[in-house]
Amino acid sequence: MLTGCRVCAPDDPNHAMALMVKYSQKGKPEDAIKVAEDWLNKHPNDTAHKGALYEQMAIAYLIWASKDNSRREELVGNAAKYYEKEILEREERPVDITFYNAGRGFEKAGDLSAVHRCVYYGKAMQAFEKEAPYIQGESSTAYGKTIPLAPVRSENEKSLERVKVKYERAGCRAVR
Repeated sequence: MLTGCRVCAPDDPNHAMALMVKYSQKGKPEDAIKVAEDWLNKHPNDTAHKGALYEQMAIAYLIWASKDNSRREELVGNAAKYYEKEILEREERPVDITFYNAGRGFEKAGDLSAVHRCVYYGKAMQAFEKEAPYIQGESSTAYGKTIPLAPVRSENEKSLERVKVKYERAGCRAVR
């Protein structure tokens, strides 16, 4: 008799994320999500990796939504939920691109959604605006690498402007 689960997460969180990426690249986003769910269930107290797993789950849901028209709104909603969880799990660091990554995800959610496009574009703009304070200065050094921040700031600004245009073209109204 065989026991176990068809899609189980390795104990190492980095291996779990690598497996998620592999499943997503092979067009199996459901399996990628199952790996993350399995890892999170096995390690409920490990807060150090939750944010990254939530981001990978959100990406997998967006991949799935882009291929499944019948469940698109539900899947996009799940992706947005995990981007929101990722933001809540982020750690304060001098340089951090969590908001930028979430902003790109919310933008994609807006591109895919026919029902909640304005909500997702609005969340994307908020995320890009929240990113700005974390990418100030000339450069950042981490793990022995120095990264110039000007290109990161430029990309964040371009992304914000791009989403503002999409927001207006979608006929969204600013909420004040």
